[in-house]
Amino acid sequence: MNTDGPAIRNVKETLIRLLQQMDQKMEFRQRLPIKENERIVLLPVQEIEWIKADGKYVLIHAKDSNHHMRITLRELEARLDPAKFVRIRRSHIINIDYINEHQIRFHGDYNVILKNGTGLRLNRRYNERLLDIF
Repeated sequence: MNTDGPAIRNVKETLIRLLQQMDQKMEFRQRLPIKENERIVLLPVQEIEWIKADGKYVLIHAKDSNHHMRITLRELEARLDPAKFVRIRRSHIINIDYINEHQIRFHGDYNVILKNGTGLRLNRRYNERLLDIF
């Protein structure tokens, strides 16, 4: 026997509907607002090659430029699509579209070489996640 009143049923139905909508698709940022001097530049995320933590900031390496943004790496990672951006070290995130090769080194170490020639060391702890995306 259901003892919930109509108001409780409405709240439950609303919560279920909201949770289903959240599960359907999580939206990720398409552009990042970068504050530079007296202006804000909207950087398309598809132009980001890799990101490095730099204290309370991140250093974003894009196709044609570098930008500092006041945000933690963890906060920025949550705003980016995990199917495109993967952490390779505690302090680095890369865009998989810019990976040229994945090199196996000795003692379980790896390197990721980007299309622009940048070589980044991959922590073995994050290697499985990168391979899952490939």
